[in-house]
Amino acid sequence: MTRLTRHFAAIVLWVICVWMPNPAVGDHGADDRAFRILVIHSYSQQYPWTARQHEGFVAAITVGLDAPAEIKTEYLDTKRRALSAVYADAFAEHLKIKYASYDPDAVYVTDDSGLNFALHHLRHVFPDTPVFFSGVNDFSHLERLDAGAVTGVFEKKEIRPNLDLLHQLQGDAEQVVVIGDGSATYQAIEVELKRELHGAARPAVTFLISERLEDILDSLRNTPDQPVILTTLGAIRNQTGDVATLAQIVGGIVNAGRRIVISMEDAYLFDGVLDGYVTSGIAQG
Repeated sequence: MTRLTRHFAAIVLWVICVWMPNPAVGDHGADDRAFRILVIHSYSQQYPWTARQHEGFVAAITVGLDAPAEIKTEYLDTKRRALSAVYADAFAEHLKIKYASYDPDAVYVTDDSGLNFALHHLRHVFPDTPVFFSGVNDFSHLERLDAGAVTGVFEKKEIRPNLDLLHQLQGDAEQVVVIGDGSATYQAIEVELKRELHGAARPAVTFLISERLEDILDSLRNTPDQPVILTTLGAIRNQTGDVATLAQIVGGIVNAGRRIVISMEDAYLFDGVLDGYVTSGIAQG
């Protein structure tokens, strides 16, 4: 957490020093000193993870600015709809029309879908606007980012400390179930988890991946005693095909057996879930 906080402080300083327009010569004139920020979230701000990211971002960025911040917010809703090329093109065109006369000083995006959209589509709408991000799990972006135009905070979910915690609570577990929703974000998380687990003999880790809540619960009922570690769950759907609430998802998992359930994310800390080594949305934002 300390390393993350230091890194974020450096980012804020960079934003203020490099991107803050000179009020005397800036595009907005001396009488209009608002620092314009366009926020594009991957998910609705009603989603707890996004709400925490946004809260942390707004609190931190406004502290260091000498000018008031003007923040406009959009979201891709990729928990409900995947970011296909067709959808991304249409959303970019929507922004191009909506913000035709708007010139943001910076763009802030959250999660992998937000960063992918910014890198491949938003650059055509605001080609000269710097981008910063948080909550991104795909570390392969590090090889492709233009450090002069894009910076931010990656989210790393660490499974080994949570397995160590589980050992302290339960002793040697032969099998541990890791649950995820199969989304693009989850896929990036799984790559990192498997890299961290490489070469580990015990415990055996089973990845239970589905976007259907009933499929996950049916599988858990067949193994009622195996401990569970939660990764990312927001794209899981209920029986009607709608995106389920986190309360429905986590509550169903908790009630599908007598087991230890550990979360790797602070947004999933409902009744029956243990606070393991979690990622913090507020700290990242």
